[in-house]
Amino acid sequence: MAASAQGIPLGGLAGGGGSSKPGLVVHDTSDIYYFHADNPNIAFPFSDSLLDNIHQYDPTRQRDMDYAHLGNLGSAHRPLFYQSVFRRGFDVGLHQFDLYQIKTADVRFYKITQAYTQAGFTQGPSQNDIQFGVKFSRNFAKGLNLSLEHRLINNTGSYDFQKATDSDAAFGLWFHNKKGKYNGFLTFVSNSVVQENNGGIVAADQNGVFLEPFELDVNLRSANSRYSNREFAYSQYFYLNRIIEDRIATKDERLRKKEEKAKHKALEKELKKAGKDSLLVLPDSSSIIDTLKKTPADSLQSQKPQQNTSRIGPAQQPINARPPANRPSSIVNINTPPLTRAFTLYHQIAWRRDLYKFFDSFDNEPDTTYYDDFLVDKRGLRFYLESRKLENTVKLQTFKLKAQARTDSMGRALPTESDLLEVGLVHSLHLVDQEPLERQAINNLFLTGRLNFSPGERLRIQTYGHLGIGANAGDFRISGDLFLNLKKIGNLRIEAVNQLYSPSLLHEQFFVTQTELWNNDFGKILETSVSGKYSLPLLRFSVGGQYHLTNNLVYFDTAGMPRQAGALSVFQLIVTQDFKVGPFHLDNWGGLQKSTSEVLRLPEIYSKHSLYFLGKIFKKVMMVKVGVDARLATAYTAPSYNPLIGQFYLQNEQSLPFTPLLDFFLSFKVQTFRFFAKIENLLPSATQRYYFQTDDYPLPYGLGNGGLRLGINWRLVD
Repeated sequence: MAASAQGIPLGGLAGGGGSSKPGLVVHDTSDIYYFHADNPNIAFPFSDSLLDNIHQYDPTRQRDMDYAHLGNLGSAHRPLFYQSVFRRGFDVGLHQFDLYQIKTADVRFYKITQAYTQAGFTQGPSQNDIQFGVKFSRNFAKGLNLSLEHRLINNTGSYDFQKATDSDAAFGLWFHNKKGKYNGFLTFVSNSVVQENNGGIVAADQNGVFLEPFELDVNLRSANSRYSNREFAYSQYFYLNRIIEDRIATKDERLRKKEEKAKHKALEKELKKAGKDSLLVLPDSSSIIDTLKKTPADSLQSQKPQQNTSRIGPAQQPINARPPANRPSSIVNINTPPLTRAFTLYHQIAWRRDLYKFFDSFDNEPDTTYYDDFLVDKRGLRFYLESRKLENTVKLQTFKLKAQARTDSMGRALPTESDLLEVGLVHSLHLVDQEPLERQAINNLFLTGRLNFSPGERLRIQTYGHLGIGANAGDFRISGDLFLNLKKIGNLRIEAVNQLYSPSLLHEQFFVTQTELWNNDFGKILETSVSGKYSLPLLRFSVGGQYHLTNNLVYFDTAGMPRQAGALSVFQLIVTQDFKVGPFHLDNWGGLQKSTSEVLRLPEIYSKHSLYFLGKIFKKVMMVKVGVDARLATAYTAPSYNPLIGQFYLQNEQSLPFTPLLDFFLSFKVQTFRFFAKIENLLPSATQRYYFQTDDYPLPYGLGNGGLRLGINWRLVD
């Protein structure tokens, strides 16, 4: 339930988030904190102090484990490293655009004292190849906070009929009352994807001579797909036991405050009689009281601190409040955690609509070779699917907070959960319209539970589970995460997942131009994943292993038809090692994976390396990062992509060779303004003009063939 402390930034656009290096977390000094509606107890500091990886603008490369796409920004993607995916209940089966979308759970709410804006823009080799992102938040009266986010990708592609337009927006409104007994979150997200599908190129060379990108012929010229979703959600927390400072304070603290208050009043009366209204030093305390405003006055602070009306969860202290007398002045509690256990009732109601449409009008003669068995009508092809979902979630939670476990770079204590016990019930009603069938209603009902336990800074245990009792009766998921801090000798993390879920709708049934192509009765998929990771931040080193065992995995064969595999397993070994000599850095990530089945085709070795200079120049005013990024993938038979079904499928015609990809980048930062320039795929030569991640879909390269990218990013707080 706890949100990730290090979210996935929007590359050089609206990105924030801390450094991804083990043991290296640098936070900005501004009072900007964000949290998510699924756990308002924990806030995370926004970081803008480093350049990080601003030049990684592509969402498929903004993670440790990269994804592969169709060669252009915003196109369909797939993971290069197998990972277990969270599944609960009915699923349509279209996930090729997930990384470009904003989900309700991703909407950020901010705890700020001033209006906050983060915006950015990147451009490719043409004016029609742009990427834009903006985040905005501000407080209003009566406990209201507004959050807005918008992201846009408009990529024309480096080859014919490859345009991709992705537009995403999120709206969040947070209401919290003064006594901390209620939190309400209204969210709206909208995601839209419009794609031209060229089906890949016909051939990269002709008679042994490589063709230029504008000379390449493509398989499709009139195929388009559209995918969109809209979701409204309202989440609310009712804190069943009133949690305010007077309630949770100990008896001694209450007596001390009462005595100090009486002394203040007595001294104020004496000053009033004497005709004085200056600063008064209490005889028994180092506190300074302004007798006119009756508030603490900080002699070191030149400006009056702004009042912060926002609250997070039941905790009630503003982030710029003065620390207690026995606490160093550099440590400020963002929230005063309750000393007593909190009990909370959570409810969320959400309405979502998904629409997917593919059509090819065959402006030219239909390509019978490309569509093959899918060509059911030579006048044109069409696939239409619409899904609506009404979901209600009810949870009863009990938790206890602690503030000493985490601090930001300013020494401010960041609250975290000492423990959490949660039981819940989730009901979903799905209304599915798939041509030419009548509307189908599907009910899902799941019991959910969560138990987190963190007795100290060195141990954290998190568990989750759900069990289906509706249409998906028998489906389940059990997961656990153990983190152990070994102090100077590093830290250890162990995770385990076991889940059983039903196949997706498109795995079971599919229609093209109202003609049924398949109707399957697949068995449920059973997955077990175990992983462990050891990190030694002192040496910037980590090593981890993962083992996945899957039974009844659904895949798409060489004809593009769904099939169900038997038992298969995947073993993975991942090593990271970063080196630093003065301002020069060499960051390394390497992964090895072995599969026991031919139906899961992934590179056996995939590694990433970044060599760069990072330092301040021009009298330490400008921070500069300049270097090269390299990606290496061993040879394997990569899948191809069928836009009609929106799925990657197996192919045996082209095996990708060993693929080295090299990028040059330059980025700099002056205060809150950042800029980057990047040239991708510098290695193509006369013998290897094009590189691929997906069969028949070449990547852009160099200065003149779509490989140049420029971007800016800035932050405003006012």
